[in-house]
Amino acid sequence: YTDGSCPENSKQKRQRESAGWGFIALEGCKCIDIQCGPVILDSESPAYVGAEEFSNNTGELTALLAAAMYANTVRSEYDTITLVYDSKYASFSALGMYNADKNRVLTHAVKRKISSLTSHLHIFLIQLRLVILHGKKINVDIIVFQIKKVIL
Repeated sequence: YTDGSCPENSKQKRQRESAGWGFIALEGCKCIDIQCGPVILDSESPAYVGAEEFSNNTGELTALLAAAMYANTVRSEYDTITLVYDSKYASFSALGMYNADKNRVLTHAVKRKISSLTSHLHIFLIQLRLVILHGKKINVDIIVFQIKKVIL
């Protein structure tokens, strides 16, 4: 499950101070890894993956890239990997359905990683906006947060 965030996303680009990303890897209901971090804009940083600005979209793209990179490290153990996201922008960018005007380096990195994974195993990109749990609609972000809270 991937997610990105920019608390200041409603502000103008130059006023935003940070954005972040994260993913949780599950095998069935068991957590096998959790990773998260800041969106990096400094092209000199080893953690730089191509983001040009702090935004929710760069957080979402970075999360999808990080999850795909993680999937690449464990791909020999699985036939199928499902990447679950809540960003139409990130998935459409990853699949080449959007022509990126911004963050082209980051978008290209995501496309390349997803493409290389699909040549080795079955990859499913599934978009979840909300799910029904005990008869109530719950945002996926809340579920991921709750899973993380329980595990940590």
